[in-house]
Amino acid sequence: MEEFLEIDHSVLAVNDLILAERFYSEVLGEILGEGRIEDRSGLTTDEILRGKRLREMRGTTNSGRVMAPHSSVRVGETLIPLFLYQEHVQEPPPEQMRGTPRLAITVTADQLERAIDILNRNDVGFEGPVDHEMPCPVARSIYLKDPSSNFLELACPRP
Repeated sequence: MEEFLEIDHSVLAVNDLILAERFYSEVLGEILGEGRIEDRSGLTTDEILRGKRLREMRGTTNSGRVMAPHSSVRVGETLIPLFLYQEHVQEPPPEQMRGTPRLAITVTADQLERAIDILNRNDVGFEGPVDHEMPCPVARSIYLKDPSSNFLELACPRP
């Protein structure tokens, strides 16, 4: 049996959990066909204290840090975990739409075209569509940022 690397998931840090949930479930959900919030944890003081008590009962700690409020949003078949930043992170300038790290999401040509109208209607700034030259495996892209300034790319692969 040949072994290969498979990434289970990637977590995005956000500075406003509710705003991020809305963006991923509603805006990206409309572009990709479906979006929904899967779960939320750690949004209340009671949940944070309950988690701390459970860790103490199990004899586990996380170096005194409290659980970060988090949730998961499912966009199409992809689960995107969102965690609230635990400290300040400098955001890129508002006009900068491309950068790294960047989450690239594969879209169809129809979804890419629909994205333009949806992003404009929701006042989401973006760059593109950008046509890419061969040998790039992506034909066209739209670059944007989520409300926490995480870089995103809607990427339409070459046929």
